[in-house]
Amino acid sequence: MYGNGVGSIYGATKADYFVIDRSGNVVYRGHGYNTNEVEAAIEQALNTTDIKNDDLTNPLQFSLKQNYPNPFNPQTMISFQLNNTSPLQVKLLIYNLLGKNIKTLVNNELSAGSYQIKWDGLNSNGKQVISGIYYYELQVGNQKLVKKMSLVR
Repeated sequence: MYGNGVGSIYGATKADYFVIDRSGNVVYRGHGYNTNEVEAAIEQALNTTDIKNDDLTNPLQFSLKQNYPNPFNPQTMISFQLNNTSPLQVKLLIYNLLGKNIKTLVNNELSAGSYQIKWDGLNSNGKQVISGIYYYELQVGNQKLVKKMSLVR
């Protein structure tokens, strides 16, 4: 398990609760759930310093997440991450099933980071699109990622 965690292992009749520190060591294991003991174990796990800071960070990747909610009505959120070292031209486009671009959500230079964009189900003319399957495409330089989403009215 990466990072800190609290979990449980379920047996036939009872649960064992455990806390794992950043190094993967179990720092607490018990039967039943004693809030004070678990909180103290979590604090101990968080204060463990036998790991480099590099291991605590999750580097950004070029990625396009599944929209949420999906299916959606009346709006959805689209998230993506960029890992470019300098600002690049980024486009986030919505297409219908026929491949026609019905809306451009992003057309800007963006730096590395995590982004969230809301789509309200409107086309470029400000009119509501019909229920159906739509595709969203993230273009950064010569890289492209595409995902599918459903609008249900």
